[in-house]
Amino acid sequence: ERYLAAKKYAEFFRQAERDVGDRTVLVNLVKMLLIPTVKNRGVLYELISSWPFACYITTNYDDEIAAYLSNLNEHFAVIRNRKEDFYSFRDGASHLIQKLHSDLNHPDEVVLTSADYQRFYTEDSGQYFRDKLRQVFEMFDVIIIGHSLSDPDIEYVLQLARKTASPQHPIYMIAADFTKAEEQEHLEKYNIVLIGYSNYDGTHSRLRSM
Repeated sequence: ERYLAAKKYAEFFRQAERDVGDRTVLVNLVKMLLIPTVKNRGVLYELISSWPFACYITTNYDDEIAAYLSNLNEHFAVIRNRKEDFYSFRDGASHLIQKLHSDLNHPDEVVLTSADYQRFYTEDSGQYFRDKLRQVFEMFDVIIIGHSLSDPDIEYVLQLARKTASPQHPIYMIAADFTKAEEQEHLEKYNIVLIGYSNYDGTHSRLRSM
């Protein structure tokens, strides 16, 4: 309850992993609860699949991006977070969807618990992951969509992006209701140019019109 109240979800899932005593059991439980439904899809996938992006990088586990692109007769290969998956990401790459946190069909790879985050973002075993991700930020023009400024997933990624920061090659991020101070902080700290909109009614309708 304390972890949930503090929004420490990775720590919560690490405790759940201890409680059930088996990683695969935990991942299968989560998998049953994360089945996308038509009712709750919203508009974001529809928007980003219709824009002319060469590649997508996501921390989501689902296959919604690929499904939406397929409906538009755009077929993208889905890769995960293994060392060999990063080989495809090179100059001129296109039609790729990379799942940085893998997916729930691969329990050994999925980034779900605090121990997983430590393995990929801190420990020596995840050095290839961090090195390759920094290279992606160096090679490609990047725009971040669908994350809030307080999202812990994006915080890890931005810490890596900061090491490649160049004023001539900023990262762009669309976000709602940020302050002037946050705008300045993200530019100075992460080399991110924030593009803002008002989410006054909680529906992100301004994002769609923008």
